[in-house]
Amino acid sequence: MEDGYVTLETSRAKDQEDLRLDHIQTQTTATTMAPSSQPPMSNDSDYRVVPLPQPLPQQPPFAADSFCTNVVITSKYTTWNFLPLFMIESFKKLANAYFLLVSVLQCIPDISNTGGLPTNLPVLMFILAVDAVLAIVEDRRRHIADNEANSAQCHIITSTYTRSTPPSSMKQTNESEVSDIQWSELTVGTIVKLRNRETAPADLLILSVAEPDPSSPNGICYVETKSLDGETNLKLRQACDNTVQAISIAQVTGLHGYLRCEQPNRVIARFDGTLTVGNGSPGKEDIEQAPVSIKNVILRGCQLRNTEWMYGLVINTGPDTKIMQSAAKPSPKWSSINETVNKMIIWLFTLLCILCAIATTTQVIWIKNTEFDADYLDWDPALVTQWFLGFGYYFLLMYQMIPVSLYVTISMVMFIQAIFMTWDLDMYYEDLDVRMIVRSMGLNEELGQISYVFSDKTGTLTCNVMEFRKCSINGISYGTGTTEIGRAALRRKGVAVAEDPSPQGSEKQKRIPFVNFEDPRLTNALEKTDRPGAEAEFFLHLSLCHTVIPEAVEGSSEVRLSASSPDEQALVSGAKYFGFSFESRGLGLARVRINNKSMINNMKADSELVEYKVLDVLEFTSDRKRMSVIAQYPNGEYWLLTKGADNMIYPLLSKTKNHPDLLRETMSHLETFGDDGLRTLTIARRRLDAQEYTSWSQRFKTANASLEEIEKRKHGQPNEIDALMSEIEQDLILLGATAIEDKLQKHVPSAIANLMRANVKVWMLTGDKQETAINISYACQLMDNDMKQIVLNMDLFPTKEKLYAHLVEANQDNGSVKSRKAVVIDGECLEVTLLDENCRQLFLELAMSCEAVVCCRVSPSQKAEVVSLVRSANKKARTLAIGDGANDVAMIQRAHVGVGICGQEGMQAVNSSDYAIGQFYFLEKLLLHHGRLNYKRMSILVGYMFYKNIVMVLSQYFYMFFTGSSGQKFYSELGFQLYNVAYTSLPIIVLGVFDYDVPWSVGQKFPELYRVGPRMELFNNRTFVKWIASAVYESFVISFFVLYGFNENLSDSGSAPMVQYGLITFTLVVIICNLKLGLLQMSWSIYACVFWFLGVLAYVPLSVLVSSYWIGLFPTDYGSFQNTLMQETYWLVIPVCCFTALFRHFSWTAIQRRFYPEPWQIVQEQYVLSKSGKPSPLGDLESGNEEHAYFSAGEEANSRLSRMPSERKKRVSSGFAFSYDPQTTVAESYMASHSVSSISSAMSEAESRKRISREDSRASDFSEGSGRGQPSSSGRGQPSSGRGQSSHVDTMSTSIGAGRASTNSTGLFV
Repeated sequence: MEDGYVTLETSRAKDQEDLRLDHIQTQTTATTMAPSSQPPMSNDSDYRVVPLPQPLPQQPPFAADSFCTNVVITSKYTTWNFLPLFMIESFKKLANAYFLLVSVLQCIPDISNTGGLPTNLPVLMFILAVDAVLAIVEDRRRHIADNEANSAQCHIITSTYTRSTPPSSMKQTNESEVSDIQWSELTVGTIVKLRNRETAPADLLILSVAEPDPSSPNGICYVETKSLDGETNLKLRQACDNTVQAISIAQVTGLHGYLRCEQPNRVIARFDGTLTVGNGSPGKEDIEQAPVSIKNVILRGCQLRNTEWMYGLVINTGPDTKIMQSAAKPSPKWSSINETVNKMIIWLFTLLCILCAIATTTQVIWIKNTEFDADYLDWDPALVTQWFLGFGYYFLLMYQMIPVSLYVTISMVMFIQAIFMTWDLDMYYEDLDVRMIVRSMGLNEELGQISYVFSDKTGTLTCNVMEFRKCSINGISYGTGTTEIGRAALRRKGVAVAEDPSPQGSEKQKRIPFVNFEDPRLTNALEKTDRPGAEAEFFLHLSLCHTVIPEAVEGSSEVRLSASSPDEQALVSGAKYFGFSFESRGLGLARVRINNKSMINNMKADSELVEYKVLDVLEFTSDRKRMSVIAQYPNGEYWLLTKGADNMIYPLLSKTKNHPDLLRETMSHLETFGDDGLRTLTIARRRLDAQEYTSWSQRFKTANASLEEIEKRKHGQPNEIDALMSEIEQDLILLGATAIEDKLQKHVPSAIANLMRANVKVWMLTGDKQETAINISYACQLMDNDMKQIVLNMDLFPTKEKLYAHLVEANQDNGSVKSRKAVVIDGECLEVTLLDENCRQLFLELAMSCEAVVCCRVSPSQKAEVVSLVRSANKKARTLAIGDGANDVAMIQRAHVGVGICGQEGMQAVNSSDYAIGQFYFLEKLLLHHGRLNYKRMSILVGYMFYKNIVMVLSQYFYMFFTGSSGQKFYSELGFQLYNVAYTSLPIIVLGVFDYDVPWSVGQKFPELYRVGPRMELFNNRTFVKWIASAVYESFVISFFVLYGFNENLSDSGSAPMVQYGLITFTLVVIICNLKLGLLQMSWSIYACVFWFLGVLAYVPLSVLVSSYWIGLFPTDYGSFQNTLMQETYWLVIPVCCFTALFRHFSWTAIQRRFYPEPWQIVQEQYVLSKSGKPSPLGDLESGNEEHAYFSAGEEANSRLSRMPSERKKRVSSGFAFSYDPQTTVAESYMASHSVSSISSAMSEAESRKRISREDSRASDFSEGSGRGQPSSSGRGQPSSGRGQSSHVDTMSTSIGAGRASTNSTGLFV
């Protein structure tokens, strides 16, 4: 592989070896140390010790200053390192180093044509000064963003602050013992009070939480980790067992002990340590040790949810936090044009040396041949010496072949481009008052060359808000309104669709969150009072079949739903919207307030609170893809209520009790919902006979009490628990289906569709589960039903050999059958693939040939590895990564261009990005408009900068052959210095900022215009050679007409012919170069006209005035200009020469535009004709009719998207997706069917019983001893592998006692 990826692999191998050695050392420590023994000294670097507020006797010493601060820095410069770093970066640009060399050579008297003065040095210093100012302005934005993040406020218990001096930002709050400080001043060992919906400022150990019943604390809280791992579901976290009783501030500050834990690392799914707590009484120590795992920790960037407050001990700060450990140090990013310019400078330098050598050789030959005829020249040096002197003289005469103003012009243009990009109102997000931010303006044209877009899902493509949108009940589909993807489908069929026809809903709907439903038919059906209909039974099912925990909001009558799954929250909210409000739980009870008249006893009452016994909860797993609740109704009936994926529920339906039409209609509705990008669940139930349930329940409880069966289930082996679940879930009766919208951000489907039409490949990298990732891929049009899905995971291919064989087969099919394909791969399979050279190459070949790639269950570091993989495989491809959370930072930094979304997940992604936008769909205009035009402008600008200087230099160079190759400068020094500064600078700057082919309203309809950028068609070696060839031709024409067309014999006496030749040559150079630019412009604006005339027309009066009045400064120019202007041949030569020089370019442009038009020229012509009201042969542009457009790929895409549904391939499931966390789901299931007072045991119950499949796990969660992510030979894993076994975690932690954090046999922290 390429060097970049080899480096990455080496780093990963080193990390693995380090962890393996740590494991060996830790095992040795654990076996030689008893828990009660005196702990070793804290200078052991294998672990870190963090104290509680009060120390224990003989506690390891603690020094807060030894840990890093909580300051996070993304800026490049400081006051002290700016100058050296800036100078190093500046002279990496070869042009700057080149002009420094010229300045040095100008100081050598023997070859200097400036009297030994470095006249180029002031220009170089000016250019560096401008670059420095621009760099300071750009980095100042980073400093401001860093300051905003670091100055965010958090709450601490004042007395626990571990530094000797209090922070300067400390402010007292309403609570006497709690103060507010800035994040940057937070220290390890300080105790933070985190309130609901606040973001953790550092990695925190949970000491205690707000309790519904303080007398019986359970320590349970919910955490949202979407900014860390991209998962949408909430996760349960638990306070440490030996601190959970510390509810008050006095109790927290009175805790004695310390935490011994692992050193900082980037494994976000693992944490290991031991918390030692005692009473602090000397001689009467009552020390209690408890293992600490990831369930007891809230990582930086996570949000506390559904919990009023919690107290947390700061473990890691700043760069030591797990999320920052996952982010690599950003490296300077250079655009491809800058890299190409450096190569071209080398080529031009070589050409310059060749031209100097030719001219010097002819000079020496002339001196040798005229040695006796030119005695008056008095040549002193030898011919060899003269050759080197002549070479140096010619070098200084022609050094302007490489433009001194190249980089400063590029920087100025990019700076102004950035200003106008930030002013673009189309990229202003009003909801958050966020405008587009340019943090790295040097990549503006890189936006026009992107081949791959790597996108996060949660918060980037989606809003992370689940809404109950539609449902199917008894074969009838309910719910109006159209989703974003549904609107896109209608547009493809030619149906006029309003921009946002989302249902407005009633006032009732607006009071209930997570519901976006409107259909009066369903409301009317529910109002029937004669007997309960299928509609009422459907919503009663939704109000009971879940594991949601209701919580009363303190100080109000409001009930808050605590749900780890946002899908369940939306379903329960939907039931509440239709009159079935789940309100509370009791001892195995669920209380539902029913408003439906047909289901309450008192017909005069508005509602009735009904209690249902929840007997058993058969929890959701990735293998079962369904969950069930067995409930006893008030009338004594037993009912099994089931919901899940359609492909799992339909085989369980009764063959005789379900009407075939109902099954067919419901499946049709499921497919329709799925095509609209909705997340579907199928709803079914069955009435159980009391005797049947009693018999089954007895066997089920026995199986659940069997440790042997629990172990089998944990490791995916056949077991009695799963068998009994399947036994009871049979012969079901179908009620209907639900459709939940994982609300996409505005215009996401159309933005992705247009990017794909522009030949930009979009890869979605998410930490979410496979079903969710696939569902969102359909919703945002990344995948469609015409694509063949290639799913790669370790369940389907449990060994490396099987995976390799499938990759070989897939690549063979890809070569033989031309069809549209999409790859879906999970994190573990990706890990195995990347570790094997053969699998990696095959996967790369397959993925890069597919239209869409979805990587699910990937960690932040894996996201960066995928970007590195593509970069190393295709050096020419430009990559862009976009995300909104801290888990996207590494990916954003690794890509050529990083884009951050200003969202709800903090500013980490924005602060690490090159550009920041408010919504994903802004990326469409950022690339297809700003990026495309900036690339076109910069391609012309860079080529033109070289062209105009080559024309000026070669026009003088050709003249030298008629003067004995003397090397005499015949340009006016004034004109020579102003050429790049005034005469040719303003027009090209205006072109670089304002020039465009068509406005965005038109360009948006033709994404295919973008394709020239990724192909690098506008600026490459071929175009550079064309620029040089054009410059050579036009400089030759200028020299020819000046030498043979201008008659100096008619000049007034006293005129110097050489000066006059120089004046007319320079005049032609200025006019022709500016006229050439006019031929290259795609459009003309008032700015272009003004600055063009200022540049060209100012030449004559300015030169005349300055050369006439500043005699002492320009003695050789005095009077020459006036004399030359009086010559008739001067005014004749100029138009004839301009016509001859540019006729070639003009005629070819006319022929090319007429017979071989470029795409933008066709669209521009269509736009101009439509704007002027003239009929266009290409169709009506403003209506978006592309019927006659020549873009073949666009036609193919349109025909492909408009195919009839009958032609589409069948999807594996009709939109099924369900967000959940395995451990949290088991814990909530336990809570739902047991006493509320036993919640404290729910987490440990979940740990002992949870079944984590490979789909539930990340590659970093487990591995075999042979390497990270390497599957075992047995395929599904063995008990000894330690994959995700929390009991193993506790055992290891306990065995360590006070020792260093352990590692399992896989070499990873557990």
